[in-house]
Amino acid sequence: MHQLNYILDKKHKRKLPRLFLCIFFTSIFELVGVTAILPFVYALIDTEAIMHNKYAEPVFNYFNITDTHSVLLFLSVMLVVLYLIKNAFLLFAV
Repeated sequence: MHQLNYILDKKHKRKLPRLFLCIFFTSIFELVGVTAILPFVYALIDTEAIMHNKYAEPVFNYFNITDTHSVLLFLSVMLVVLYLIKNAFLLFAV
């Protein structure tokens, strides 16, 4: 820690908390982005099973999604929106 005080001036030390927050949120967004792909692939393989999933069913009922085509469209749009938000954060955080 003493070496960090020696290397960084006051201006850079004030930016450290923001940098750590950006790194934290970037890692969270990356984690969510990577883990969102597996359920999407699972939905592509077995759409009927995802329609009756106990966690996904309330979401589909809320948005009035009843057929498999709508489920795939909804999940595709959500995946694209997730990646757009993630990449926008990464673009503007740096």
